[in-house]
This record gives sequence, structure tokens and C-alpha cells, in this order.
Amino acid sequence: MRLLVSNFLLILFFVSCGAGGFKERQLLTQYFQKKDYKEAHKILNESSTYKEEKNRLLFLMEKGMIFHAQEQYLESIDTFLQASDLAGQLYTVRISKKVAALLANDTYDVYYGEAYERSLIHMYQTLNYYLLAKKGEVLERIRADQKVEPARKLDNREIAQFMSRSRSEVLAWNALIETFQNERMGKSVFKNDLMAKLLGGFIHENTNTINDLQTAYLLYRDARDILLKNYGGYQSFNRNFKKFKEDFEKFPTLGMDKVRKDYISPTPYFNELNEYLEYKILSLSKKIRPGDYSQLVQIYATKQTVLDRIEQERHKPNVTILFHHSIIPPKVPDKYYFGLNPDNFQGGSQKVLAAVGQVAMTHFMINVLKLNRNNSRSVGSAYATAQMATVTSQYASFDFELPKIQNRPLTDNLCLVVKDEHDIEVLKRKLVVVNPIGDIAEEAVAEKSAWRYTRTGSRLALKYAAVIASAYGAYQAAGGEKGTFSGIAAMASFLAGSRMIKSSEVADTRYWSLLPEDLRMEDVYLPVGNFEVFIIGDQTKYSLGKITISDPHSKHLLSYRN
Repeated sequence: MRLLVSNFLLILFFVSCGAGGFKERQLLTQYFQKKDYKEAHKILNESSTYKEEKNRLLFLMEKGMIFHAQEQYLESIDTFLQASDLAGQLYTVRISKKVAALLANDTYDVYYGEAYERSLIHMYQTLNYYLLAKKGEVLERIRADQKVEPARKLDNREIAQFMSRSRSEVLAWNALIETFQNERMGKSVFKNDLMAKLLGGFIHENTNTINDLQTAYLLYRDARDILLKNYGGYQSFNRNFKKFKEDFEKFPTLGMDKVRKDYISPTPYFNELNEYLEYKILSLSKKIRPGDYSQLVQIYATKQTVLDRIEQERHKPNVTILFHHSIIPPKVPDKYYFGLNPDNFQGGSQKVLAAVGQVAMTHFMINVLKLNRNNSRSVGSAYATAQMATVTSQYASFDFELPKIQNRPLTDNLCLVVKDEHDIEVLKRKLVVVNPIGDIAEEAVAEKSAWRYTRTGSRLALKYAAVIASAYGAYQAAGGEKGTFSGIAAMASFLAGSRMIKSSEVADTRYWSLLPEDLRMEDVYLPVGNFEVFIIGDQTKYSLGKITISDPHSKHLLSYRN
């Protein structure tokens, strides 16, 4: 009886709070997609989940995104500054919280943010500064003290200041990426963000000094290298992505030509992005490094369609579209199994297991408690970067949950369509997928789940061992194999304890839920005039609104979220 009580106290000690926030996240994403930003803010401000200190980073990221979508760029800047500072602070592990998470479950811990989320904070901050400078106006805002500040025009000094900050943010963004590279060297995981190079190149290119154009040129070349060397691990870009990830450590000895030949089976999305990057590189090369142009064309084996586009464009593109498409797939719980080998419980509070013996205890778990025997299964489905220990059919096992991103392959092919003031189509061009955020998130969460598998499974095994020991005590007290109701007593004891474990152990499904599923870009040239811009898919049509080109040399960025 004393053993039974002590075991249940042990379980109660391990109980921690649930993941929470599921309903709030659902409502938040629904209102955001409907562009009902007032209700989205209300959910964040009133939700008990987002008010928790451990979820502070999540609150700031979601809040900053809503302000960005509202074009309240100053508020978004302030919010993302707080998020970036907090993410940096949390990067230094809080030992007390980590210990608690090891003893309990991950939902007890502070949300630190995934690497890709920390990177995207910088992306949206870069956009905030640039778009505010281009807009040249601050919208009406309500301050923290509830006083209303009317809309106002920015003066030239402020515009120059915000433009400069966009470039500085690119530098900070790339510094973060370098940290990821140093920490994750040799692993096929998120450690290099193609968007940092692509958007950074855009910012420098549109500053239009010779030094900035040189920087843009180098950043675009870096982006193409990242596509080949790192983004082959994403299913949107590579049909052979599983093999690419499995053999990633071998690549330094193989050489890039062999990697491309044997490990990259490009999808249409890969080819479109590769051609877009080659177009950007070669266009700049022709302008600032004409001596390199022919050599690059030969090295890249550039398609004639790309070369024709460069030759035919008499004017430099003056409009860039950045389309934030759809909503990131949800983070959900996924079931896994962990073996209950009695050899693992030979000490401490589990001495009863050793006393009973391996054969007897295995018989008890399988035949009395009806615990499963399971064949092997690897963690993180096909996208995990490591194969974990398997559950052999020799022993009983229990199931538990780990998080995963419920990703889906990209299928939407979207075209940019521009019509003039007479509703005549003047331009149609396919939008290029430049950042498959759903794929990136899926890999990041699978990587964490692979690491969590043994840690979580071992912790839960101790809990289940305590419950099994209590159930065995009840079984023996009721007469064991000779007792009429001993099996019922054992099962009742086990079910009561296992319910407590399941209620205390849920997958940590917190994530930045307002991110898009992917980002798409394209550059076009529009002459002087009035136009309306659309994005059209197989079954969708989005209006980006009207745009007036009064100066064909002026640059425009249409950043749109559907």
C-alpha cells in the first residue's frame, strides 16, 4: 500500500500544465485570414494562454504580424523589436525551466521560438522599415495611453532613416544566420535562409549605389548556392529530398556536381526559383560586371528563356511583388511508441520490477494489462534527420505524443496578372516560390521531435513503471493468477494511473500560427499609367489593388497577404 501511494505521488509530481491555446490559435488564424484584425487583437489581448509569461515570445510574434498586415508599420516595428530582444535573451537557456521541462513536459517550459521563426522576425522587420520608408506616411495610431496620434507624412530625414534601418536589419539577419551555420554545421536542418539573401539583395539593389549593387549581386549568388546546397532537403524543391537529407554529411567529399546529379531531382518550383535567381544575377552582372556575364552563362548553363528575358527587357523592373501565401500548416500531436523493457527499471523506486523478474513482469504487462507489442517506427516520419531507437516486438510498449507540422505539398500555381485602366491584360507572369515555410517548419519540428523521443520516452517509461508496479501490487493483493478479480483490480489500478499520465503529458503544439505557408516573388516593368494587379490561381483570385506609375524609374514593392 505504501508503494502504491508513493507511486501515485510520483505521478502527481510529474503532472504539468497542458499545451493550451488550441482554440485561441484556431480563432486567431480564422479572424486573421478574414482580415478582421480588431478581433484578432482582442483574442491576443484577452487570451489567458497568450498572457502567460512563458508564451510572451509567441504573443509578440503574433501581435507584430497583425500590425504588419494592417500596415501599422511603426507598431509592428516596436513589437518585433521586443520579440527579437526576447528571443536573444531566451537563447541563453534558463536552467531552472529546462530542468522542470525534463521532469515534466515541454509545455511547462518557456517558448523559445524555432530557428526559422527567429529568422522570420528579421524578415518582417526588414519589410517594416522598407515599406514604411516607401509609404512615406505613418497611419493614425492609438498610443498605449489611449491617446490618438493622427496620420502624418514622414519628412525626408525620416524616410532616409527608415531606409537605412532596413539595410541594417539585413545585416543583423545575416549575423543570426551565421550563428545557425556555426551551430548546425554538417546537418541537413534549417541553418541558412535563402530569403535573407534574396530580400537583402532586393534592399541593396533598390538603394542603387554602385557598392549596394555589388552587394546585391553577391547576395543573389549566395541565394542560388543555398538553393542547391540546403534547400534540396525540402519536398517542394526536390523529389529526392529524403535521400538528400540522409546522405547530407557525405556531400563535402562528393562535390556539388555529383550532389546535383545524384541527389537533386528538381521540381518545377526548384527550376522556377533557380531561373529567377539566375535572371537576377545575370541582369546585375551585365550592368556592373559585364566581364563575368558570358562565363556565368556557361557555368550556370542558363536556359535560353532566361537569356531572352534579359535581352528583351529594355527597362529595369520597377515593381516587385512579394506574396505571402495562405497560412502555415498547423502544429499537431502525433503518436509514437516506446518500449517497456523491465531491464531498464532495476533501481530506485522500481526495485519491485527487478524483484518480480523480467519474464514475469513482461508476462504481466502484455497478458494482464494488455499493453501493446509494436514493430519499429522512426520519429518525425520521413523528414526526421535521425533514426531513433526502435520498439521491438519482444516487449510491451506505451504510446505518447510528439508534435509535428501537418504539412501538405505545394500545389497552387499562381500567376501575376496586370490590367490597364481599360481592363485589358498587359502582363501575365508566374509567381516564383521563394520560401516554402511549411516545409521549413515541418523539418524544424521533426528535428526537435527526434531529439525529444528518447528524452520524453524515458521520462514516461519511469511514470508507467510506477503505475505498473502499483497495478502489480493490486494484482498480488487480489490473489494473483489464482484470484478471480485480480486481473480486474490490476487493470483498474493501471487505467487510473495511466489516465493521470496522459492528462499530464501532451505534445507541445505552440507555434507562430500567423505565418504564411509560403512566399512568392516576381519582378516586372510597368510604364507610366494606372494599373490593377491580380494574383490568379486555378481556383483562386486575389486583387492586390490599383497602382499608379508616374515615374518609371521609381521602385515599388507590393507586399500582399491573402
